[in-house]
Amino acid sequence: YLNSLFQTGLKNLLDRAVIDRGEALGLRDVAKTWWKEDEIPFDFVRRRMSVVLTQSKKEHILICKGAVEEMLEICSQIEDAGLVKPLSEEYRAQLKSLRDRLNEDGLRVVCVGYKRLPPDCPPLTVKDECNLVFSGFVAFLDPAKETTAEALRLLRDHGIAVKILTGDNAIVARKICRDVGLDVQHVATGSEVEPLDDAAQRLR
Repeated sequence: YLNSLFQTGLKNLLDRAVIDRGEALGLRDVAKTWWKEDEIPFDFVRRRMSVVLTQSKKEHILICKGAVEEMLEICSQIEDAGLVKPLSEEYRAQLKSLRDRLNEDGLRVVCVGYKRLPPDCPPLTVKDECNLVFSGFVAFLDPAKETTAEALRLLRDHGIAVKILTGDNAIVARKICRDVGLDVQHVATGSEVEPLDDAAQRLR
């Protein structure tokens, strides 16, 4: 909630959902005790964004959210039942399995991590996004519109083939396609499409 609230720039639908839910839970008053010291905006290479907040000037906390794979690469610990423990390979496997199960249910998943910083730390850089404590997942349900299945049926009846271009991962995309009655023959990820020339892409 604090990360989404304090980040500058345009807030996406996921941020708005987090903020609305946090305010419904009464977190707005809690947020008034914090202020922002620094920020690293989101970019599509890191696939995450960070803010540094403080309450008392005695300690700063970096709160980072982003895509699961990229976040797990920079987390070295995990908060479990109030205790901070090393993020072992067993934990990592469990978290990726949980991510996959959530994706299979059509949920988009964002990972959150944090670490504490000294009050005299220099300006924040991307290099500071390391050795984070994994805090948890936030899962979002964004179902297709009710009219989607009927629109796809009409297109199919008219002999029109439908291709889906999405920012979701392959698991979420397949689930949404199933929900709207779209038979998925093949999924091509960005890493598979990127090296193809125009002629090869047309064949796909």
